[in-house]
Amino acid sequence: MSRPASPRRITAGLAAALTIPLAGCIPTLATDDPSSSSPSSSSANIGPQHERAGRELSQADAEAALPERPQGAQERSTEVTASHRKTDPESCLEVLRIGPTYDELITDRVASATTAWYVQTDGGRQISVGIDSFPDEIGPDLLDRAGAALGECSAFSMTGLGDTGRFDDRLWADGRPAPPLGDQGFAVRITQLAQQDRKTVRLYNDYLVVRAGHNLITVTVSHWDESMTFQVLQDHATTVLDQLEHQ
Repeated sequence: MSRPASPRRITAGLAAALTIPLAGCIPTLATDDPSSSSPSSSSANIGPQHERAGRELSQADAEAALPERPQGAQERSTEVTASHRKTDPESCLEVLRIGPTYDELITDRVASATTAWYVQTDGGRQISVGIDSFPDEIGPDLLDRAGAALGECSAFSMTGLGDTGRFDDRLWADGRPAPPLGDQGFAVRITQLAQQDRKTVRLYNDYLVVRAGHNLITVTVSHWDESMTFQVLQDHATTVLDQLEHQ
């Protein structure tokens, strides 16, 4: 039996900080909803152990706080190649954090750093960790809107242009409880269906975004394991906060 291709090969670089390229390389299938939505956001004040992590960062600060790639991991590109992306319902752009709220926010970004890698663990995982910093403290609007839109986005479509031309994908958003990190968190699983070796394959794309003062920390994991928890994402986000705190 052949193993499904890696997330990198199927999605042409799916995991990227804050945004999802979703380049349309997966032929999607119309089936029943593979998931159900649940609460995805939480709010917490930055505790004393991470107070410094919320400061405005320089580019050097952001790059230094990124985790090192594990030994044996393969480096991956985080370039977003998709464009002209639209969703139906339109509000699902907020779930993907590529809507007007995010577009307005990033115009003031002062630092941005991302790393990504692929490992063979449990059939293959692609992991991306990103940090974005802004001159003003980030308000709750971005993640509030993402959480509010989940009710309309348990199943939705997305169109746009990617490396191989126009794509039209069917996606499912499943909100997950966000850990109490930073000022606010947002967690969601985006599922895609693919035809691989004449079989239907589900690719899971897990996202955790943590708002901490002036900074957004985004962790993404693309994988095949439906039972995988968000602990890996929480661990990476915590590591970044710890690194920023001790710089």
